[in-house]
Amino acid sequence: MRQLLQSINGIHRAQTDGVWKFESHIFFDGAVKDVYFNLTDFVLQLISLAEEELGKMALIIMVLVP
Repeated sequence: MRQLLQSINGIHRAQTDGVWKFESHIFFDGAVKDVYFNLTDFVLQLISLAEEELGKMALIIMVLVP
């Protein structure tokens, strides 16, 4: 997962040079553990790594769909 985020960051830096907005989407099947929408370990790992790898560039918006 860290490599995925590093690749996304590399593409952002190479293509936009900080001028344009770069957007990426990561979908998880089964991202929640139960009916109370408790997140799985993989989603929590992604969130913590995104902040670590992407820094201020990371904006995480979660949309839960049925």
